Amino acid sequence: MTIDRHEPDKYKEEYDVMVRRFTELMALTSPLKEAMGAAISEFGPGETVREHINKERVEEIFLLLDGTAEFTLDGVKQELRAGDVGFARIGQSHSFTNTSEEKIRLFSVWWRAVSPEGAAA
Repeated sequence: MTIDRHEPDKYKEEYDVMVRRFTELMALTSPLKEAMGAAISEFGPGETVREHINKERVEEIFLLLDGTAEFTLDGVKQELRAGDVGFARIGQSHSFTNTSEEKIRLFSVWWRAVSPEGAAA
C-alpha cells in the first residue's frame, strides 16, 4: 500500500494558486497508459486559477472538494458547489475563482486523449 500524506510543503505555486501534483504516485501506475496526471489546488477567497488551455489533446476533469467556485469554460461562467464536477475538453480555456469565504480545494485529473487511429479495435 502506498500512502502520500498531506503536507503543506508539497504545494507549489502554479496558475497563481498553490498546487500539489501527484506525479510520483501516477508514476507507480501501469506503464501502459497515455500521459496523465492529477493534482489538488488550494486557493483562498477571491483567488483565481488563471485562465489557460491544456496541452495538445489533453482533457481534464475537476471535482470541487470544498465551498463554492465560479468555473469559467470558454468564457461561460457557472457556479460549482462542493461535490460538483466540471470537465474541459481538448482546446477549451478554463479558470476557477473561489467564491467562498474560506480556502477551497479543487481536485483535477488530466490525460492525453487517444486519437481514433490509436484506439484498440
